[in-house]
Amino acid sequence: MVDTGYARAMANVLDILKHTNEEDVKKIPPKFMLFLEENKLKNYKPNIDYKEDVRKMHLDEDTQALLGIIYLNFWANEEEKKQFKSRIRKNEEQYQVQLRERYNIDNLLKASKEEREKEEKQSQDLVVIKRENILKKFLNKIKKFFLRRGEN
Repeated sequence: MVDTGYARAMANVLDILKHTNEEDVKKIPPKFMLFLEENKLKNYKPNIDYKEDVRKMHLDEDTQALLGIIYLNFWANEEEKKQFKSRIRKNEEQYQVQLRERYNIDNLLKASKEEREKEEKQSQDLVVIKRENILKKFLNKIKKFFLRRGEN
């Protein structure tokens, strides 16, 4: 049993292949086509705009991956395979650099420390403590006492 996302991608790929040059489709082994057919999402109707170039179509990642596999294994010549693999390698390297930056322990600790300091500062800003010294409190109470007595 295949994941629903992959099954949908297989249905998309089969639909795209129906709109592809027949000579190119014949280069794909029947066994692979049968695999796609047997594992596609049966009740799914692809909604692909064929007026667009394939590169401009808004295809999900699984569909793009399957098309990449087909291109690499069945349609590309040796030079194109080298270029394609090189592009995949570069993309993977960039992705790994992004992951290292995002999950670098120093950055995580620094970010969490900065967040704690920011939260502490915000909580200190929110709580304003007005303190009077004891002598001022005593004098204010005496003033209030005499002001009240003067009113009576």
